[in-house]
Amino acid sequence: MFGVVTDSGGTDGTPSVRTTTLGAGSNFFQKANSGQWAVLKNINDASKDYGTTYYTFGIDTYTNNRLIFNSGSGYKWLNKVGTRTSTGSTSAGEFVGRLGLDHMDSFEYPITSTDSSYWSFPYVTYCTNSTPTAYPLEIRVYRAQAPQDTDFAVIQFCQTINEIVQPYGAFTIYRGATFGTNVWDYDYVFNGSMMIYGTGTRSIELSHTSCAPVYGNYSTDRGTNEEPVSSDSIAREAFYGYLRDPDSPNLYTKSTYKCNIETEGGYEQDMYLYYRNSAYDQHLGNSVASEANYYKPFKGLPINERMVPCPYYLPDDFVMLQVSTTPGLTAFRTGDTVTVGGTETYEIIDASYETQQNGLDGIDNNSTIGMLFMARIS
Repeated sequence: MFGVVTDSGGTDGTPSVRTTTLGAGSNFFQKANSGQWAVLKNINDASKDYGTTYYTFGIDTYTNNRLIFNSGSGYKWLNKVGTRTSTGSTSAGEFVGRLGLDHMDSFEYPITSTDSSYWSFPYVTYCTNSTPTAYPLEIRVYRAQAPQDTDFAVIQFCQTINEIVQPYGAFTIYRGATFGTNVWDYDYVFNGSMMIYGTGTRSIELSHTSCAPVYGNYSTDRGTNEEPVSSDSIAREAFYGYLRDPDSPNLYTKSTYKCNIETEGGYEQDMYLYYRNSAYDQHLGNSVASEANYYKPFKGLPINERMVPCPYYLPDDFVMLQVSTTPGLTAFRTGDTVTVGGTETYEIIDASYETQQNGLDGIDNNSTIGMLFMARIS
């Protein structure tokens, strides 16, 4: 009764059936035959009505080095061209549910291009934009160790260029029932957000990211966190409760961990990181007691310090460490290890620092000053 599907289509009047393979676990739920886009089925709590989130990943056709994200509480793949569609569109598949609550009325599908006027998209760069295929691409995964939350992981893209590991985009897809346990219930909201990591001047940036596009054109801003709820909102997404905004439904909410040693601060998103050193905390021969010294990695990091109550803290295996060290040409590279107290060993995920700086010792060009984001490995 049914014929075989052919790319050219049948003209003999015989109906045909398209089939697809749905993945689970460590496999994508769906992946385009072209490799241009994929869908992840992320199960936070299978017993809850909104305990599953679908994330899409798209290779940007507008640039040569971006990975674009999107998410929703449900995903329709039946009666779609699906994985045979090379680029993202509703023919590939689409987010479903209630408009304004579970998805927006634009870009409700795997996004594979950032070429759209006034729209901002959540993305990371995964390689250099000059000769991107000339260097090996590596994906590194840093995961918390049990008994901490092993669902939490940082995924990072790197390339080795001139024998030096160059870090590019790093991100975390929020996963697991522990997210928001003190704030929300997955029977009523879904978690469709993520974290994107970056660097500034002597600083590491944690950008909580609403995983859907935002439109901005002068006074007309709209997007997933728009208030009151509109067709561009995604109000059932858990973090809408924090980020709802009538004027600026922003894509990112940033926390900046900036070195607090011989470094000017002052931006409201900067953390004030505690540091004491009796060798320098002195005047006219009078010093603060050495017992007050404080210099150690910072643990228990909130996903964003401005979210109250805080829905999640990074596992203690992920830390920030401010550095001011000699000599002035010291370099910190992704993959380098740092040992603290002789017992804790960490691997550098990302580093932001300046060399040949004037440090607290007062010697010109004698210090390297900055911030390290690290994962404990032993």
